[in-house]
Amino acid sequence: MLKKISIGKKLLILSSVFVIPLFFLSYLLFDQLNANIAIANKERMGVEYINTVKPLLTDVEDAMVISSALLNGDASFQSRIASKFSDIDKHLGQLDDVNSRLSTELKTTEKLGAVKNSWRNIKDKNNALKIEENFVLYSQLNIDLLALIAHAADTSTLILDPELDTYYLMDTNTARIPSLFEALGQAKSISLGVITRKALSPDERVKLAVLMDKIAVLRDSLGRNFDVANGKNPVVRSKVGASISDTANSINQFLDVLDKRLVNSQAIDISTSDYLASATKAASSIASLYDSSSSTLDELLALRAKSYSNIVWIAATIGILTLVLGGAFVKLIINNITSPLKQALGLANQLAKGDVSTNFKTDSEDEIGELLTAMNEVVIYLNDMSIAANSIAGGDLNQDIRPKSSKDVFGQAFKNMVKTFQSIASIADSISEGDLSVQVQVQSQSDAFGNAFKTMVDNLRSMAEVADSISKGDLSIKVKARSSQDAFGNAFEHMVENLREVARVADSISKGELNIQISPQSTQDAFGNAFKRMTDNLRNIAKVADSIAEGKLNVYVEPQSENDIFGNTFKKMLDSLCLIIRDLMTGVQSLSSAAEELVSTSSQQSNSINEQASSIQEITTTLDEIRAIVEQSSSRAKEVVQVTEQSLGISKTGQQELEQVVGAMGKIKDQVETIAENILDLSEKTIQIGEITSSVNDIAEQSNLLAVNAAIEATKAGEAGKGFGVVAVEVKNLAARSKKATTQVRSILSEIQKAANSTVLVTEEGSKKVDNGVEQVYRIGNNIKNLHEVIVESSSAARQIASSTSQQVIGIEQIAQAMKYISQGVNEAVVSARQQKETARSLSSLAGNINNIVQRYRLS
Repeated sequence: MLKKISIGKKLLILSSVFVIPLFFLSYLLFDQLNANIAIANKERMGVEYINTVKPLLTDVEDAMVISSALLNGDASFQSRIASKFSDIDKHLGQLDDVNSRLSTELKTTEKLGAVKNSWRNIKDKNNALKIEENFVLYSQLNIDLLALIAHAADTSTLILDPELDTYYLMDTNTARIPSLFEALGQAKSISLGVITRKALSPDERVKLAVLMDKIAVLRDSLGRNFDVANGKNPVVRSKVGASISDTANSINQFLDVLDKRLVNSQAIDISTSDYLASATKAASSIASLYDSSSSTLDELLALRAKSYSNIVWIAATIGILTLVLGGAFVKLIINNITSPLKQALGLANQLAKGDVSTNFKTDSEDEIGELLTAMNEVVIYLNDMSIAANSIAGGDLNQDIRPKSSKDVFGQAFKNMVKTFQSIASIADSISEGDLSVQVQVQSQSDAFGNAFKTMVDNLRSMAEVADSISKGDLSIKVKARSSQDAFGNAFEHMVENLREVARVADSISKGELNIQISPQSTQDAFGNAFKRMTDNLRNIAKVADSIAEGKLNVYVEPQSENDIFGNTFKKMLDSLCLIIRDLMTGVQSLSSAAEELVSTSSQQSNSINEQASSIQEITTTLDEIRAIVEQSSSRAKEVVQVTEQSLGISKTGQQELEQVVGAMGKIKDQVETIAENILDLSEKTIQIGEITSSVNDIAEQSNLLAVNAAIEATKAGEAGKGFGVVAVEVKNLAARSKKATTQVRSILSEIQKAANSTVLVTEEGSKKVDNGVEQVYRIGNNIKNLHEVIVESSSAARQIASSTSQQVIGIEQIAQAMKYISQGVNEAVVSARQQKETARSLSSLAGNINNIVQRYRLS
């Protein structure tokens, strides 16, 4: 059935399908916007309701203070109690009117009934109330009022406000300020009783301290709330900033009065009027803050509801315009579809005839435009294939053939053909770079090109194996050209024959045969020319060695280069031989001169021997005198031996005591190091104690907070919580003392650490001084040891002197006896002088012979 429907009607149906969901989405948007408007309006109901409760909070606070003052004996408040009760009844009536309008939405009737019951109890018992009962009843009324405010905030969805600015303003008005009114009223009630009696009981002191902490916490939370709200919406600061600053200042002044004039004062000397002035200022500033924040909250909620309403109108307008423009657009599409379809039909007929030369562009971007673009791409694809085929036919294989898809059979076949050609070209390129490890894949048995290429690679690989064997020194391999036209094989065969000839020549050179002739194949034969130069160089060195063997040292050896080890060594050998010959000539000259001097000396000795004979008589006379002197020296030497033996004993004792000092210094060093280690360990322990004191400090802070909370709960519990309140005060005092103690411990630990650090520095300095002392003791020990060795040597020398002097006495007697034999020796000396003269003549003859041998070498 759809086949018979025209394209225009189909598009019209399709547009209807999209319009219906659009209407549905618009409905959902409008419903959500209306829901948001309803929520904003309901939140404004909650703000209105809570604003009506706010006067009751201030009235109840004032009534609580007035009642407390009357019960404590201050009759000046008697005239004000009835007026305040009347105000509370009036504001309760106003709250009833608001509740009658809003209770259906906010469900506040039950909570309002609890407030009325609490107020009725106070009025019924007003004349018979006691101080504690008055405090409990008014506290209960405050609790009921706070519960009513919280309930109104819950049911009006204020508590779920999604925006930060309005949420924190709501939290301020529904939780923080009401609680602040309650705490302020309780503090004023207790304080007026204290001022009237001029006395402060421990229980009242605890209650006031708890209330002061609570007021301070609520003051800080007000500041945080307005900081967050202002961060979200700067308008909040312009409307509420001044009020929050005034409120904080007035609360601080009130807390200062409570702290210095009541809780921590030695005597209650503040008047009721002064106290009420400070309290009333704080309450007024809080009330002013509530008014400004409440009005700001209501304005922001009204603006939000208005913005949602504006969005509804804007969305409705956009929806209507969308429908109008959508209809016109659909009509335009229907009217413009026929022309592109005709164009697509004409292109299909051209492709059917094989005409791929046509190329066109379309401005349409719809499905029909995409169809025309796809057909145009087919034409371009076929045209590109024909161009690529022509390029491959011309030898250009750098064609990037990309099939359109995995089903493009034509493109895949074309791509495989180009890959085959590129693979063969790549193999040829690898072979040209010397890589013969490539494998040639023959496509089939009829692949003539592939088979020929494979045969060529196998032949090249075979030649490479031959070259590898030659590179390893194996010249026995046989190389045979495949044919007379095999230029590469013939050249390889000639190369192997040439290498065999060079190897034969090298073998002859290794056997010492240097008369062979090396004939390089050409001027470009680097290997043959180098071999020829090596042989010529060896032949020249052999000639130089032959000249040296003939005694010719004036030859010159020139190394081929700095790396010519053989030439440089041979040159050094020749230079050393020349130096040896020069030194030998110098030695011969010295030997000849010595021989002449020896002849002259022999003649002189002969003359001196005659003179010695005349001196012998004189020596004999002198020996008698020497004997007397030596005997005296022997006596002195024995005395020196005794003194050195005493010194030796003293030096041994000093050395032993010095060793004991060195041991003691070592122990001192060990003890100093131990002290340093102990002090470092003590420093680490103090750090650990510091961490423990930090934990104790944290526990003290937590205990302080717990004591505050406990005191608040004890206050709420009334008479039953008195004992618990006293315990809370003691816990708070204990926490304060613990915190103070941890501070003192931390200070002491800091001093200990400083002292430990100083001690470590002192011990390190002491350790260095001990090390210096040990070194000095070691030097003294070495000096004493050296002195001991000198004394030992002196003692030994003294003993030797004493022994030698005794022996000298005996020796002198023997000398006298020996002098008799000297005359005989003089005669023998004359004979010896003659023999020395003959020896000198022989040395002179030997020097002449050596000089003749040296002259054989013609030195330059």
